[in-house]
Amino acid sequence: MRAAELVAGSVRENPSAAIALPTGETPKGMYAELGALHRAGLDFSGVTIFNLDEYVGLEASSPLSYAYFMARELYRGINVPESSRRIFDSTAADPEEECRRYDRAVEEAGGIDLAVVGIGRNGHIAFNEPADALHVGSHVQALDRQTLEVNFEVGLKQLAEAGRPPIPRSKFPTHAMTMGFGPIMTADRVLVLVTGSAKAEPMRRMLDGTVTTRFPASVLQLHRNCTVLADERAAAGSR
Repeated sequence: MRAAELVAGSVRENPSAAIALPTGETPKGMYAELGALHRAGLDFSGVTIFNLDEYVGLEASSPLSYAYFMARELYRGINVPESSRRIFDSTAADPEEECRRYDRAVEEAGGIDLAVVGIGRNGHIAFNEPADALHVGSHVQALDRQTLEVNFEVGLKQLAEAGRPPIPRSKFPTHAMTMGFGPIMTADRVLVLVTGSAKAEPMRRMLDGTVTTRFPASVLQLHRNCTVLADERAAAGSR
């Protein structure tokens, strides 16, 4: 898989790379392939991984949490030490202070070498939702209604896969802590993963639309080294 090879290339080039990674259905194949590359000899022991975001208030043991997702989909397959796995503390007493702590951790790592991101249907990157202005630093984000609808359906699937009962929509997290646009836009390289026909129009707007904070993905047009990988269904809207 091309996405995994690009990540692997960053690790080979810089064994102590700081890499920001997403969750969701799209990167699952990439994570499985990274596990295969590790079994073939690729060493991740010097790499630091930063999660892009996490829901506020969820225990890490919840199948809905992104800590749970990463443990299941990525970390059981590669040798990144637990001490080098950076994720927001979803149960922090002060989420805003936790966001400031996260930004300090990014600074201590020397910034992000590679940021791998997806794109939401409304153009969000990480959980940076459409707004009049984008946050530079990590912050607590109230999730857009469309984002909540999509993520709720994904969450029900995750619960089922974990053998847990479904939850009502009213119990689904409505806020998240997310990396801001600062570390993403200053990353040495950005890799955007786009899959599915529902992302065809968002990808077109990301690549060719007006640059506006009302469609955050469009801001990536300004990045000096941004690669987009899309499947055929997503790419159909950009031909």
